[in-house]
Amino acid sequence: MTDVSTTALSQGLGRDITDLVRAMILDGTLKPGQVLLPRDLQAQFGVSTIPVREALRTLASEGFVVSSPRRRTRVAGVSMTELGEVYTLRRSIEPPLMRQSAASRTELHIRLAVAAFDDMDRHVGSDVNKFLAAHREFHRALLEPALGPLTERILRQLWLTSDRYVRLGVASTRVDERARDDHLTLLDSYSSGDAILAEQTARAHLQLVEQSVTGALGDLLN
Repeated sequence: MTDVSTTALSQGLGRDITDLVRAMILDGTLKPGQVLLPRDLQAQFGVSTIPVREALRTLASEGFVVSSPRRRTRVAGVSMTELGEVYTLRRSIEPPLMRQSAASRTELHIRLAVAAFDDMDRHVGSDVNKFLAAHREFHRALLEPALGPLTERILRQLWLTSDRYVRLGVASTRVDERARDDHLTLLDSYSSGDAILAEQTARAHLQLVEQSVTGALGDLLN
């Protein structure tokens, strides 16, 4: 195998390990502060050192793990400060985009958003991980007409981080039962084409979610 082929294979494995470890952090299998030893990850996933190191570097750049040359790699902690920062950033980005998106959406965009809502709705009250994945896709669908590639990358990171807090602190039934009607309101405002209403609805939605998650986490983040 050539050096180029070996590098490509390692990069592919690195992406796979990144996705697996990230999912374990998001669903709480790996706890905040837990030490991640490369040799343990190599044994668990049956891979060599290179893809594990690549995965840990990627996760560190995303803020899901922390490491330094003289300390072990650990799962990043959680804090009220980070939670507040995530939702401050989301409120600064998503409502204005929602306004642009609602003003320029087409019938195809509406159908795609409805399909994304239906997919999310299928997981209400059941698998929280599938619900959150569908939830991210629903929010992306609402912003699709105005979403650029850089903004999407930024939002993806914010969505993943906020999902971590939701998954850590809120039971799936509590999240889902309140979320359905709120997301239906988002979909209706988007579909109506009323750009101002869509922006206001998006802002109110994010405020409600932040309040719910903050209240549910309580003493864990204090």
